[in-house]
Amino acid sequence: MPTAKIGNHLMRNRRARNSQGRNSALLADEPVADGEEVDWHLLEVLFALETEDVPEETFDRLVEAQWREVDALPPGTPEQRAGMLLLVGLLSAAAQRFADPARDWEAVAVARLATREPVDEEERPQLLAVLMTALLNWYSRTGDVPALLESIEAGRLGLAADGGADRWALQANLGHALTLAFRERGDVPLLDEAIGLLRLAVAGRPQDEPESALAPMQLGIALHLRFAAGGGEDLLTEAVASVRGAAAEPAADASTASVVLTNLCTIARTAFEHFGAADLLAESIRAGRTALALLPTSDSNRHDAAAALGTALLARYKSGGDDAALRQARSLLQEVCATSRPDHPGRVGWLTNFADCLRTWFTHTGHIDVLVQAGEVAAEAARSDLANGPDRAVLLSTLADVLLSVHVHNQDPEVLDEAVRLLREAVRVTAGSAAAAVYLEALARALDVVHTTTGERDALIEAIDLAHRAADAVADHRPARSRYLGGLGQVLDTGYRRIGDLTLLRRAVDAYSEALAITGADSPVLLSGAAGALSTLADRTGDVALLDQAVALYRSALAAVPQESPVHAAYMGSLGGALEKVHRATGDRSAEREAIEVMRTAVAKGDLLPPISRASLLYALAIMLSDTDEADTDPLVLDAAAGFARRAVNLLPATEVHSAAARHTLAVVLLAKHRLIGDPSSLTEANRHFVAAAEVATAPPVITFGARWRSASTSALLGADEHAVSQVEQAAVLLPEIAPEALAEADRLHLVTSTAGFPATALAVLARAGRPERAAELLEQARGILLTDAITSRSGVDELRAVRPDLADEVTRLRLVRTALNDPGEAPPAALRNRELWTVHWGRLLREVRALPGFDRFLVPPTYDELRAEATEGPIVYVAADEGAGLP
Repeated sequence: MPTAKIGNHLMRNRRARNSQGRNSALLADEPVADGEEVDWHLLEVLFALETEDVPEETFDRLVEAQWREVDALPPGTPEQRAGMLLLVGLLSAAAQRFADPARDWEAVAVARLATREPVDEEERPQLLAVLMTALLNWYSRTGDVPALLESIEAGRLGLAADGGADRWALQANLGHALTLAFRERGDVPLLDEAIGLLRLAVAGRPQDEPESALAPMQLGIALHLRFAAGGGEDLLTEAVASVRGAAAEPAADASTASVVLTNLCTIARTAFEHFGAADLLAESIRAGRTALALLPTSDSNRHDAAAALGTALLARYKSGGDDAALRQARSLLQEVCATSRPDHPGRVGWLTNFADCLRTWFTHTGHIDVLVQAGEVAAEAARSDLANGPDRAVLLSTLADVLLSVHVHNQDPEVLDEAVRLLREAVRVTAGSAAAAVYLEALARALDVVHTTTGERDALIEAIDLAHRAADAVADHRPARSRYLGGLGQVLDTGYRRIGDLTLLRRAVDAYSEALAITGADSPVLLSGAAGALSTLADRTGDVALLDQAVALYRSALAAVPQESPVHAAYMGSLGGALEKVHRATGDRSAEREAIEVMRTAVAKGDLLPPISRASLLYALAIMLSDTDEADTDPLVLDAAAGFARRAVNLLPATEVHSAAARHTLAVVLLAKHRLIGDPSSLTEANRHFVAAAEVATAPPVITFGARWRSASTSALLGADEHAVSQVEQAAVLLPEIAPEALAEADRLHLVTSTAGFPATALAVLARAGRPERAAELLEQARGILLTDAITSRSGVDELRAVRPDLADEVTRLRLVRTALNDPGEAPPAALRNRELWTVHWGRLLREVRALPGFDRFLVPPTYDELRAEATEGPIVYVAADEGAGLP
């Protein structure tokens, strides 16, 4: 966070006119006489240095002249000390103007020399104040902590000696130095001392001095840090008010105004992240843009302003999906990190924010090179000497986020373990602070990924517990609690979808409800999450009233999103989907008509959405149209539906998981058209898309199974009996995955209903191919999918555990992993692509197990001969009734 030293010009100005000697004419108000060695009035040079293009040679001559004057004055006299103070000011100003640390060090040396001379009590505070300022300048240039500590000691001694006429400025400078020391060491008592001094400085400052506006700004900075270190909301509120007040006062110059506005940008953004008020983020971005516009490219404060604005714009993207804000944030933060010097004290924070921005950009685009760059930037930040300071938790969390993104892409368990370790450390170092909830929630998300990857229920249980603790950590801060309750609802919701425990889903609904009771209808993300949980619960329980509640929440979420926002169309799509569910559950034609109208509008507005989101809207609309009563009699309705589905297919690469759903939708519509008018070309095209959908290796089992099932049916109708048999065989292999053992029994039963009719199709296809024995095998496999003996003992996992427990554990683990990857809407595309990697691991594992003696039939369904052996008391008869003999 950028800062400015307070009182430099005031102290210099109030003592400058005491200098005597041959340069005294330079310090008077009258013009410099002709023939003088120095051609600028010294004080005018000092004040003009930061705003005018003054040649460096001029300052070199001034320094030489002032040194000669100091040497010519009687040693140890007030006159010589006054000359030294002017020399310190001149050296400091030149160091600032020409970015020369050697001049800053020379200024420190002169200030030390001045304070070593015997002085009276009236002069002492002034000399110590100048020494303190010179040391602070040196620290800001080099990061020399001993110099910072020496400046604090000088400031304390100056105040103990009364502080002089500029006591408020000395208090402000000392408060600033103590704040810097806290950032170095994380010692909260230093920060509390700083806040006390800065409050005194603000109360005692002269109102007619532009420089004095920096005192409330420094107070805002210290309060902001104290809030992050475990303070209450009142500190953050006071911080915003203090720096906002500073920004409202006239500034000494453009550079000073920029510093104040940059701090307002940062502190208002923090307040937005905590309170969730959109006007705070707007104020933050407005202040950041103004701060940056005030500064020329050469100004030393430009990096701070650009970084603050970039971080605020990143927050805007995260809160509302503003693509332009994300692009500008990336550009600003990249420029800051590329042009700042390696030893700048603020660089670790800039690198951290840039790494976070790159990780977000990768999530937005899927470009792996961006993720690699994010990892490199975060690693550079982690190597910094400042990694052990009060910013450590932020750094650890950012690096962990990058590692989690890397893991999602390449499924490296070591990377995942490291991310969890970093977040556990962040939780440890922030325990009891106001920031604790942030890192508890981050660790909960990471453990949620662990459960997704490994199937470990303990990871999910801990994730839920941590999400609870995050919400409880801000129990007294209602807006923040609402946000964390929303996070808890998300963890519970996804946990339900993975293990099928209906209790988790009901708890998710409760968490969302409590969150909404706090904040009302202000957060579209929260409203949409609550609506999704209610919709899922309605699916499981058949409670139509829950669907009505979900629709109402989706309407509120849509109303909370600006119509010009790119994501407005996505929220419309969610509402349309919920209305279609109402129609299917109740037969309400008005809900159906509104669903189609809403979805048409969403499709028309969705051009700015990512391809996957646009495709999802298109094929959802295609499904809606094909399910209407009009589609049963009007081929034009089916043609319109097929047109939307084709647009969805054309938007996506053939290997993309959502391509399977889009192709399956198009094939279903074409098949309906064939049934309606007997169009053979529609049947042929439908079969082609069913086959293509089935070949998408990353698709979840339920989609692949449905595509292969329908491909078998259409192939049989086209006379391609061998292909139909092949598709039936491959569909049958997926039957255990439709309702895997990781789910609760009720949920398995709920899911297995999606296979109804497959046994009849299998029978018809295999009977046509002259293979009734194989038909009996598949019918038995489908019939026994939920039988306990078919799930456990018949699978042979128990027997394998007795021989090779390591392989048995790996079988169980990979089954759970596959279960966690069943929801294409749950994970980003990079995670979905890892289904193909899972398939490779699973095939390799089965080959290894089946190579063991006695395990050649491991996880293979019973054969016809094995079934006949069971028929000891008479024949076994299978009845498979289906309209059309199992064929569409």
